[in-house]
Amino acid sequence: MTLSLKTKFILIFVFLGIFMAAISSAVFYFSFNNLLRDEMESDLTNEAEEFAEHVVIRDGKMITDEMKEWEELEHIRDSEYSRYVIITDTNFNTIRKSLNLGQHDFQSYYDFKPTTVVKSYDIENGFGTIFLCGVPFLIQQRRVGYVLAAENFKRTDQFIGLFNGLSFFLFLS
Repeated sequence: MTLSLKTKFILIFVFLGIFMAAISSAVFYFSFNNLLRDEMESDLTNEAEEFAEHVVIRDGKMITDEMKEWEELEHIRDSEYSRYVIITDTNFNTIRKSLNLGQHDFQSYYDFKPTTVVKSYDIENGFGTIFLCGVPFLIQQRRVGYVLAAENFKRTDQFIGLFNGLSFFLFLS
C-alpha cells in the first residue's frame, strides 16, 4: 500500500511535531531541575556560611558559640522539610550537629574528601535523598573544618513531579 504525497507530508509534520514537543519538554525539565538544584545549593551555602561565622577557637578547641540559628534548629523535628547542619573538623569528625539528626550523620553515608571550595552532594541515607553542601571555613587564614548543611530532596521532587504532570498535560493538549 502506497501513501499519497499529502499523507506522507501529514505524517512527517505529525512526527516532527511530536519530536519537537518531546525535545522542548526535555529541555524544560532539565532546565527546571537545574534551576531548583542551583537555588537549593545557593540557599544551603548561605546557611552554611552563616553557621561558619559562629565557629571559634577557645582554649585550643574549636567550638560553636551559642546563637539564635542553633536554638531554632534545636526545636526542629525531622520531616521532609527539615534542614540539617553538621560542623566538622578538617577530618570530617563531628564537632556539633543539629539535634534533628539524632544519631545520624552524613559522614557514615558518604566519604567526604577535603576541598577548598563549596561542594554539593546527593546522599541516600535513612532520611531518603539528601542534598548537601559542604562549605570549608577558615579561622586566622587556615582551613579548620567544614559546615555540612543539608535538606531533604523530597520538596524539590514534589516541584519536579508537579512540573512533569503539567508538562505531560500540556503535551497531550
